[in-house]
Amino acid sequence: MFDFQSLARRPFDLEAYRAIPQFIYIGDRDTRNSQVYDWFLWPDAAVVERLDAAFGDTDPRRLAGQAAYLQRQGYDATFRLYPGAGHDYTRAMIGDLFAFLDRYREKQELPVIPISIRDQATGM
Repeated sequence: MFDFQSLARRPFDLEAYRAIPQFIYIGDRDTRNSQVYDWFLWPDAAVVERLDAAFGDTDPRRLAGQAAYLQRQGYDATFRLYPGAGHDYTRAMIGDLFAFLDRYREKQELPVIPISIRDQATGM
């Protein structure tokens, strides 16, 4: 979110973001997608090794840690790990995701942040 203000033309509102419930989920066989260093994500294996040491050596461990961190910071974060699932969607995932969205849709009105887009050439 380092470039949020330049993209949205407004400062990042941490409190509004904190009010948004988060559903973080992954299959237990989806283990190495954030650690592919020969793509565009990470420049070399040394960076991945530092990430492994700091946050866990698999994506499920990293996301579980991310959810726990967010919860400690006061966020409403839910984490689900789906046994047997890889980098795909299962009926259980989709069902849980829709149940999560339905629960919050009924419970509260989420903040709406209006975005105005200006034409760079005209300023309108």
